[in-house]
Amino acid sequence: MFKNIIYVCITVLFLGCSKENSDKLPEDNPHTSHPKFETEVSPEFQARALSATEDLDADLTPKLELDSSIDYYVYASRLNVRSGPSIDDPIVGALNINNKVQLISGEVINGYVEIENNKSGRKITDQDNIRLYTAFKYLSEKKNPAELTKKAFKYFMIQNLATEKMRLYEKKCSANNCSHKLILETDIAVGEGGETETIAGYFHISEWIKFYQDGAGLYPSWYHPDYNMPPKPGASVRKWAKNSYLPYKGAQVRGAFGWYTAKVAPNARYQWTHGTLGWGSDKKEYIDVTRGFWANLFFDPRSHGCTRTDNESIAFIRELLEVGTPILKVYAKEAYQDPSRSKYRESMQTWDYILTKNGSRTNGQKSGRETVLSQGTRKNRWLEEGTYELDAYPNAKVFLKGSGGAKSSTNGNVYGLNHSDMRGVLLVDAGTLVDYKHPYKVSVGGYKHEILPSFAKASINTEFFMPDCPVQAQRDRATSGRPRDRGYDRPKTKNTRCSERKPI
Repeated sequence: MFKNIIYVCITVLFLGCSKENSDKLPEDNPHTSHPKFETEVSPEFQARALSATEDLDADLTPKLELDSSIDYYVYASRLNVRSGPSIDDPIVGALNINNKVQLISGEVINGYVEIENNKSGRKITDQDNIRLYTAFKYLSEKKNPAELTKKAFKYFMIQNLATEKMRLYEKKCSANNCSHKLILETDIAVGEGGETETIAGYFHISEWIKFYQDGAGLYPSWYHPDYNMPPKPGASVRKWAKNSYLPYKGAQVRGAFGWYTAKVAPNARYQWTHGTLGWGSDKKEYIDVTRGFWANLFFDPRSHGCTRTDNESIAFIRELLEVGTPILKVYAKEAYQDPSRSKYRESMQTWDYILTKNGSRTNGQKSGRETVLSQGTRKNRWLEEGTYELDAYPNAKVFLKGSGGAKSSTNGNVYGLNHSDMRGVLLVDAGTLVDYKHPYKVSVGGYKHEILPSFAKASINTEFFMPDCPVQAQRDRATSGRPRDRGYDRPKTKNTRCSERKPI
């Protein structure tokens, strides 16, 4: 038994992320910092370009007359703001889709226009005495149509690295003081320590790949028509590293990226969100092994930076999330906006799926049963069918100071930080964060001038309720002979182990 555990840990230890050329930096997409958003130019600009040279990169400055007396709207999903009219000037802030923009003047300089800092009560930057410029070709006299906005932002994801929980929300509004709807809560494995630490930040999905294979070839595709089939459902983890399932010399583990992989941008350091070993019928086995006592006593069996979840979860997420969907990676304490969670039911929901062979190493076929059947996919192309029990009931995890979360499934503090390191809380039932900033001890990527999008920010005065502290509960039982009669701590409850609010 112990020998098998060691082999499992050594095998999982190699599950990392490898560098490729698709983790594009802001200079590759200077106006939006995202490869998809860089193409979202306004209809007015497209019309001008087509009538002039049919070249969207043409210099149309001599042909432009912008009216500084009217308001413009951001047409792209996101738009950088710089301190000067050039891509060489620093990025100092960002605008989001349909934000209102007022021009200082109609003059276009190198494709940039000067804009006001404060419009409709929203400051672009807190820096004073600087001029602000943005690319004019992403500004429109009319708002981006509602259906386009809905398609791009119907859902968003929050990954709390502290608790190793990934949550998918349906977006309900664009402003703060709004509660979004939890669609899925599931477990993840993240990196811990040094170069393998998972970074926090605000990202967007830049690409989906089915049966992803890393550029170095260490982790061959879970399925590919040129490879042998992977080990059968229920096979021991060691088989995923056996030579009989590895298609070529130098490979280490078969199917380490699982069924689907979401690449993210910008500045993601090649840390994708993806599935793992096993079949759907193996459920969370290869995620649960990362929580084991023996696994963490001798090894670091989790991720080398990527966010890893089970294959059923990633298949369900792929069904809903399109390219452009926001992914927020935070390191936060968890709390409730409504401790009774009255708008949620504890019962599990189900989703039927059929994993097919179609589209290996491409933006391949999704796995929803209805989707597969409606597309007429023949059974000889099916790999597995099953039912996923998805958890859509929010449960906040307790934060215990200074104790590694990977070694205890009860502690939402993977990196072992202290209360003094933390600022802000994640409201798990609302999908928003109160007064949040990344802990300085946590590495950060993503958009450098945006910690969170506006729809994920709750008002700083929002009341919240911390989950019950197990240490305090035990003390209460010892002194009173009975447990407390409430399931949460009041907002101002202080406890040096888990419920302290003072540092926020």
